[in-house]
Amino acid sequence: MKKHSIALAALLASGAAVHAQELPLTDVAVSEEAGTGTRWTLGLGALAYPDYQGSSDYKAAPLWNVRAQNLYHPDTYVQLLGPILTSNLLPDSGFRLGPMAQYIGKRGSVQNNQVDDMKNVDASVMLGAVVGYDFKFAEGRLLGVEFLGRQDVANGNGFLGTLQATYRTPLGENWRMSIGPETTWASDDYMKAYFGVDSADASRSGLDRYNADAGIKDVGLNASVSYLITAHWDVTGIGAYRRLVGDAKDSPVTDEGSENQWYGGLLFNYHF
Repeated sequence: MKKHSIALAALLASGAAVHAQELPLTDVAVSEEAGTGTRWTLGLGALAYPDYQGSSDYKAAPLWNVRAQNLYHPDTYVQLLGPILTSNLLPDSGFRLGPMAQYIGKRGSVQNNQVDDMKNVDASVMLGAVVGYDFKFAEGRLLGVEFLGRQDVANGNGFLGTLQATYRTPLGENWRMSIGPETTWASDDYMKAYFGVDSADASRSGLDRYNADAGIKDVGLNASVSYLITAHWDVTGIGAYRRLVGDAKDSPVTDEGSENQWYGGLLFNYHF
């Protein structure tokens, strides 16, 4: 267990090199196969995402998936999807509770010249918890509702609270799908860090001064579709859309790009 924890921490930290953006908390459909012992999933792929929050420019980076299911109960798990760690440690078929972590890389060199002239936003190490409940139906269908709260403990970039719902269902013998809405509330510190423009930034970039206050910063939709190639292999397509709203939408940082934020990726997963 200690070696597994070290490996997960190392993968989370490596997100600094490739994910300098707050990635969506996308669900990846998992198999409900019965069995004894921990079931592992290892996945590797790529993701396209905005250059920074509010950008209209896109870039691509590696994406990884490490999941341990049935730790000591069929519904307990730990998963690292890109630089986002989530978990459920409650041995219960309905309620879920566990720690989470999310790495948001430094906003430094970006493609937009005016945003690039602003001072850098230091990396965020967000620590918190996931609480949720799963409504389970017949034929492998499930509706999960969860809240994810996390606070930056590295550079004071504030708090995020995300409320989301996810519906999972099989689509025939070899297909699995998950889909659901999401919205995120952000604190004053977070909004000022990523969407505010102070007097020094305005002088450097030519953007208007702007004070971004706490509030709901986005609403969106997550989706994934998996095809089971064999009993051990699947390929999963991931998609997400975020619409920046409120002070995030009205920020000069977003005016330089777009309030519409799109994410798309592909993962090849091995289960054992």
